[in-house]
Amino acid sequence: MAQSCCHNIPAKSPPYGLYSLLSLLLSIPLHFLSMGHSHFPYNTYVQLLISGIVVFYFGFPILNFFWKSLQSYKPDMFTLLGSGILIAYLYSLFGLFFIDPIPSPLFFDASAAITTLVLAGQWIEQRSEKKLSSALKNLLSLTPPTARLLTHGSEKIIPLSEVRPGQHLLYRDWETDRKSTRLNSSHSAKSRMPSSA
Repeated sequence: MAQSCCHNIPAKSPPYGLYSLLSLLLSIPLHFLSMGHSHFPYNTYVQLLISGIVVFYFGFPILNFFWKSLQSYKPDMFTLLGSGILIAYLYSLFGLFFIDPIPSPLFFDASAAITTLVLAGQWIEQRSEKKLSSALKNLLSLTPPTARLLTHGSEKIIPLSEVRPGQHLLYRDWETDRKSTRLNSSHSAKSRMPSSA
């Protein structure tokens, strides 16, 4: 989830896919309860319970990022998202217990809906990062274990970990067909190795 807007995801990420799915399953009946079409006993208290589970249990990673952004005095996207979720929930909580009759509708469903959407976004980002990590590992696996060091006209094979910037290496062009890989030509590389080698 780098500490940019929505990329401060820890090394061991929560199961955002599972959290977003369960949040969605709870948010759907919560939405219908909030519409007021059914005269369900203790309707508002059921909304309070369901939204509380979604916001504070499944949405705990989001609120955790929100709190960390406040502690570090570095507002980011989680500051905005966490504020929206908590304001919707706490306003509804205040209206439920301290305002009678309630002059405006409650927003328990809104707080749960925002939480679900953010969790889904984190799940998508989590999947993308896993795919990127897998692609980088596959790319690094193509790195040869040794290199050919050219010193005073002689060639020496050394481990790749011993390659240093400024060394001259001998590299070979390989020609690959469907059946085998064979050496086509070779020539010395007179360019210096980059510092990242």
